[in-house]
Amino acid sequence: MDLHYDNVEARKTLECIVEECITSSPKQLHLLCYNQSDGAGANAHTIFTKKPAAWKLASPMDDDNNMSEELVLWIQGVLCEKDLPPICQPTFIEPRRRRYIKQSISVTGFGATFFQACVDSTRAVHTTFAQIFPEDKLEPWQPNEYHEHPAFEFGNRYFTHRNNATRDEIIPFKDSIDPHHLLKNSMGNDYIHTQENNVEYFECYNGVDGSKYKNVNPVIFRIGDIVEVQFSFIAISIRGGAYKILNVLRALTLLDSKPRIEAEIRRSQATHHPIRTIALKMKRQVGYLDDEEEGARKKVAKMTIND
Repeated sequence: MDLHYDNVEARKTLECIVEECITSSPKQLHLLCYNQSDGAGANAHTIFTKKPAAWKLASPMDDDNNMSEELVLWIQGVLCEKDLPPICQPTFIEPRRRRYIKQSISVTGFGATFFQACVDSTRAVHTTFAQIFPEDKLEPWQPNEYHEHPAFEFGNRYFTHRNNATRDEIIPFKDSIDPHHLLKNSMGNDYIHTQENNVEYFECYNGVDGSKYKNVNPVIFRIGDIVEVQFSFIAISIRGGAYKILNVLRALTLLDSKPRIEAEIRRSQATHHPIRTIALKMKRQVGYLDDEEEGARKKVAKMTIND
């Protein structure tokens, strides 16, 4: 985003969208409401999974309080960074680096008040995780920055090591993600693509009965779009006996592209230079000069027409 992008107007639009989202969907879904009495934090806890080996933030299942499910939270923001599919360019991936390649995004609120509440909610989540690890072993967390405003980063790896998943979790790459099978051909024998690696992409549009959602190709997302992110908090072990919490991307929804489109129009107008037209009197010579005419007549006189 550049000077043609109206940060203030985008923030106002974002705040209106967030207010509508909060009133039209359960508060338990929103990171913004996590610390509230009726937010997800009231019943959130951690669970350990063996494959993959990780600790996940979870909540009780609606139909069985004795069972838990991964807690998927929502946050809205302006897309400020992205590394998304489809993968179209052949790229050599070193075998030891395969496990790290991922689809990722960052969103910001351009100073919106609700965004700071999301930062506070995330710190509360870290406090929950910190209780299950040795003291000072959980890596500290701070939000990223984008143009001096807090920003959240989310990502999800394309591959899982074969030892960290069961056979029934394996899924093929979608054509919208890997149209030329470049990722598939890079997996080798050690890596697979699983449901844990899957990210869904949607677009919200106004239907007859209100907001509707449809699956889309991730190629439509642009920096400056207002989006909704669905994600999970997952903790993993890292070197040195420490632990780190990841914001794992589960779904990305395009909510409003108008601020970005308006910026593109202003940018185009600023760089447009009209073509200068200069009125010149130009002469056109038709026929022959005197010496050329003499030569031409002689040539014509020698011409014969064959029947």
